[in-house]
Amino acid sequence: MPNNANGNVLYRDDDFPTEGDFSEKNEGIFPERNIKKPNTCIFYIIIVLYKIEQFLARETDMQLNEIISAFAVEETIVRHENFGGGHINSTFKVTAESGRKYILQRINQNVFSDPVALMGNVRAVSEYIRCHSDGERRSLEFVPTAQGDFCYQDEEGVYWRLYRYVDGLCLDVPECDEDFYQSAVAFGQFLEWLKGFPVETLYEPIPDFHNTPYRYLQLKEAIEKNGAGRCESARREIEIALKLEEAAGVLQAMRESGVLPLRVTHNDTKLNNIL
Repeated sequence: MPNNANGNVLYRDDDFPTEGDFSEKNEGIFPERNIKKPNTCIFYIIIVLYKIEQFLARETDMQLNEIISAFAVEETIVRHENFGGGHINSTFKVTAESGRKYILQRINQNVFSDPVALMGNVRAVSEYIRCHSDGERRSLEFVPTAQGDFCYQDEEGVYWRLYRYVDGLCLDVPECDEDFYQSAVAFGQFLEWLKGFPVETLYEPIPDFHNTPYRYLQLKEAIEKNGAGRCESARREIEIALKLEEAAGVLQAMRESGVLPLRVTHNDTKLNNIL
């Protein structure tokens, strides 16, 4: 089946079968759907669903084009498509007539309640890395809106951001030991670049997200409530987690006592977060 840039199934009207195509001699026309002798009612249901799908695909295209036009992109956009495998934000790769590519993201406000402050963090860290590293490819390059903002709020209150696409290799799993080593080098370099960053200027997007003593408090409350009734079946895992409580709180205790300095860290150091 042909797809459009957003992965929606598209047909031309002359490609779609007519009611006359659904005859006994044409049984098996859609073997993958196990439809052999659909009656007229089923045929018209398929037609209606097809038309709805076409309409929604056009609506999505129009909405994305309108959102992209809010940013300072001085060239014609010819294509946009779903991109990547992230679980938080909706991501699209945008291609201009010149061949230049961009990444458009819808910021998930269920996770990040203050997108403007979040983008303030990202912009500040990116600019700092740009000034303290050895090349432009080391840092994200965001495209501002026509008003000079680094995120755009649409009519529905949804926030979007746009930045230049950086081509490269991204691995989900290591292909050799060297991949592991180079990932460690990359995250270590990130920390080195940001060791002097004024961390007190940053906004905390998800308070206590990495506060392990607080997480253990939440775990114990969940165990006591046992709302899903799964404590008994998860007894072994719960016991293992509780045995690690003291060790898991060491870094937080060091930070609160001042022994461990507060610095910018990545905190999601998985392989496919490296390009």
